[in-house]
Amino acid sequence: MIDNVNQFYEFPISAIVWHELTPKLKFWEMKHLLCDHLKIKDYSNEVKEYFFVFIVFSLGGKTNHFFNKKKGVLWHGLALDYAKFEAANLEEALQMQAELYLQGIKDIPKIRGMKKVAFDWERFYADAKNLFEKQGWIKNTPKTQILS
Repeated sequence: MIDNVNQFYEFPISAIVWHELTPKLKFWEMKHLLCDHLKIKDYSNEVKEYFFVFIVFSLGGKTNHFFNKKKGVLWHGLALDYAKFEAANLEEALQMQAELYLQGIKDIPKIRGMKKVAFDWERFYADAKNLFEKQGWIKNTPKTQILS
């Protein structure tokens, strides 16, 4: 994903969300933190991009995951519980997003097309979690309820 002509993001993040919840989404900050501190080549030679989508809307959202081997794009969409996200304050909403992203990393080995792909998801998880903890985005009490 390219935001401008000069910048390619190895960890693009987007969202499918009801407009009233948009102010609680902090995926831009998360994307920039990951891209500024991590390199996908440190985890895999086959995966060139890990594209994550937050899904938050009241009718529920269909989660989707796949790996496009030809392009090296790992695509992962996970849904947050709409009612809990809506009721959360900004700090709790950010924690929910960080936890969901980390859960997505844990799910990488289960994604269609990833069984034969060398991807050090455990190291990626540890590095991302460390970054999120340093930012204060992860607290002791889990807030996320992932929908399947």
